[in-house]
Amino acid sequence: MDDDRIAGLLRALDEESGRPPRIDVARAVRDGRRRRRRRAAGVGAGAAVTLAAVAAVPVLADSAPPTTPAAVTPPTRCVAELLPLPGRATYGTVLAGDPTGRYLAGRTNGTTDTMWGTQSVIWVDGRVQRMPAPVRDMWPRDVTSSGQVVGVADGGAYLYQADPVDRGASSEPAGGPGKVRRLLGGVGRQPVAINEAGRIAGELQVTAGNRGTRSVPILWASPTSEPVDLPLPGSDWQGHVRDIGDDGTVVGTVSDGFAPDHARGYLWRADGTGEFLPLPQMRDGPATAFWPVSVRGSWVVGTARRALSDTVQEEVVRLDLTTGTFAPLPQPAEFQPTAGNAQGWAVGQVDGTSGNGRVGLLTDTGLLDLPEPEHQAERYDPRVSVVSDDARTIGGTQTVRRDRDPLQVASALSLVDHRPVRWTCR
Repeated sequence: MDDDRIAGLLRALDEESGRPPRIDVARAVRDGRRRRRRRAAGVGAGAAVTLAAVAAVPVLADSAPPTTPAAVTPPTRCVAELLPLPGRATYGTVLAGDPTGRYLAGRTNGTTDTMWGTQSVIWVDGRVQRMPAPVRDMWPRDVTSSGQVVGVADGGAYLYQADPVDRGASSEPAGGPGKVRRLLGGVGRQPVAINEAGRIAGELQVTAGNRGTRSVPILWASPTSEPVDLPLPGSDWQGHVRDIGDDGTVVGTVSDGFAPDHARGYLWRADGTGEFLPLPQMRDGPATAFWPVSVRGSWVVGTARRALSDTVQEEVVRLDLTTGTFAPLPQPAEFQPTAGNAQGWAVGQVDGTSGNGRVGLLTDTGLLDLPEPEHQAERYDPRVSVVSDDARTIGGTQTVRRDRDPLQVASALSLVDHRPVRWTCR
């Protein structure tokens, strides 16, 4: 199917839903450049990253206005707690969550002692539920505020509807009509993100001759639709999806090669057309790459990279899609964003030194360190996977060393436990 046909199908879907495409990055950037020729853009100083304004005009005249999130005060304190585990499980991970913070999804160990667990679970208001067959072994990727979970199980793409009613951790998981749906398209298609309207963005691995395989971005317009390929800049390009916004905007990276430095930030609009994301100005010069990790509201949060001859500089950045402007954020040392929210804030790893790393929440007021749920003399780097839109709930995983004789275990992986963690912030 050619790009024009794909774009036509997606435009028709938008016309049926009554949601016009909200963002035209190319126009915003062009208009912003014209404005910069008329006036000099001011840049921030101090701890905030210096970012050039790359646009000043928001959206097309006939586009719907962006959804403005309610004003939220950055939290000043967070409390960590270990999430409960079902049955005889002893460890688990948080891999995904919804924008409200009510739902967190992940995996726990079952009867087989593996590093990442064998039972998929979802926590609803902190109470754990096991997912039923055929998604018992799902890798959850994303969750909506109504409890719809997308992920991969046994090579297939699935959607699971969580039960909002607490029936107890020891109860059998409920199946039934509508609880589990296998997405159309067959084996090999992997959902990555779902928005509140039920649009699902993902990837398909296809053969690439003697280069092995390449990843093609795909889109399910609804949980009952056949997936379509999202267009790429060239026939030999590949792309990776990171997130989908509630207006249908998909963000990710595209590349015409297989080396990491070839990847460039990319945006697909709801009508199927795509654009390269603009590059920010970093403290010491222009970025050579911008890799998004999330899109929520009007904000794309990600990492700006500046490749030099002997090193690579990285800074966390956020792009306002309504204006095409990069807005400044404080710049803590060694911060790697893993998720963002509708305020344009980010959670991520701080100080990547193995065994000594920590996690934090980065807001307009600075970095807030996230505490450990319990002190461990021997621990490994924690991870954060999701932050709610109001930044009051954060989900992640802490890894600690087991109290076991290393001579009595089969592998080094058996020496560590993963603990699912929820941070509640105020």
